[in-house]
Amino acid sequence: DPHFWWMSAMAGLWLVFMAIVFGVEPLLHEQFEKMARSAPFDTLRRIAIAHGLLLALAAVTVFGAVTGAHGMG
Repeated sequence: DPHFWWMSAMAGLWLVFMAIVFGVEPLLHEQFEKMARSAPFDTLRRIAIAHGLLLALAAVTVFGAVTGAHGMG
């Protein structure tokens, strides 16, 4: 049902979050650490951009879930 798009968005966002926390970060921790030591400003900028993107996706998903749960979606 297209009215429940936010449910798929929530599940997808959680899958991305779980993949990053339990998959990507542990596997690439040493590379991230080396990158942070060699270019701390660039690394922090990349992390901030990634967090901003995920935060924007989460905000859209939460907005859709709230409106959908109240029958407006």
